[in-house]
Amino acid sequence: MSSSATQIADAIRRTVELAALFIGWWAFRRRKSVAVEAERQRLERRVEVSVAVALAVSGTVMLGIGGYRFFNYEPGGNVVVGLIVAVLGTGVNAFFWARYSGLLRHAFDPVIGGQLRLYRAKTLVDLAVTAALLTVMFAPTHPATHYVDTVGSVFVAGYLLYQALSFRRRMSLP
Repeated sequence: MSSSATQIADAIRRTVELAALFIGWWAFRRRKSVAVEAERQRLERRVEVSVAVALAVSGTVMLGIGGYRFFNYEPGGNVVVGLIVAVLGTGVNAFFWARYSGLLRHAFDPVIGGQLRLYRAKTLVDLAVTAALLTVMFAPTHPATHYVDTVGSVFVAGYLLYQALSFRRRMSLP
């Protein structure tokens, strides 16, 4: 394992977001069997809250790791596995982002909308992670790599926190 702040934070982020994915899948399947509209709306709200919490937890953890690693930077380490995961994640998440965008063009669905926002955020985060890990891989001892790695993870954390707050603002609207 590398000492890359971006790689460590990305592993944590993926774990938390996997939980949000399963919650969204479960809610979408369960919603079909709910006959009462009020219950369906409560279920949809729980999904939005779950996605927002997953994004907020991921962002907070990444912010903490990025800040810690900024002051305790250790160059080097093997980032190949993390880079492969980030590149594959970018492709998969971009595929689902496009797929959910197409589904929403046909008919609005709040659960699908939540998943679309999650996959959009994950795709953009994966692109940032890929860029940071490429820098760590090809220029591990360059002075700029320290900043690219730590600032990259802080940037990604900020984006995730922004997305979580966006969910919160949408939920508070009537």
